[in-house]
Amino acid sequence: ALEAYDHWAGGVGTDSEARETDEALEGMQEAAAGSFGPMLRGGKDRGTAATAVKKAMLRCGAALQAEFEVQGKDFMADMPCHLLISAGRTLVEQRTREREAMERLHAVVSEIARELDMLQESVDETGVSSKRKRAAVEEFGRVSKRVKKTQ
Repeated sequence: ALEAYDHWAGGVGTDSEARETDEALEGMQEAAAGSFGPMLRGGKDRGTAATAVKKAMLRCGAALQAEFEVQGKDFMADMPCHLLISAGRTLVEQRTREREAMERLHAVVSEIARELDMLQESVDETGVSSKRKRAAVEEFGRVSKRVKKTQ
């Protein structure tokens, strides 16, 4: 998808055609600058100079025509949308699976942390669970003493 996009992006616009037109115009100017003297003076170089100018003008005309055709082209119609959309969907599906896995991992780690906190409270003498345990043991002791007295 990225290669197709890069290829498409490299051909978008009229940069290459405009560059060719500029080069053709420069070539025509050079041909004309070097040819008008011999053409005006006549002689054996006159035909060669006229041919060089004619070829430069034809090249310039072809370059202008190519640039004109490119300017009228709908580049968005050639954009590799289906490949980019398909790649985007694949990436979204992959990221969704990774996100779901991370959510499950977070839930498991949170549950483990909660259980560890609860166990720590049971072991730690300052924790709420430890205090409840201590109170239950004391109540059990008091009840046991009453039961023994009543026997």
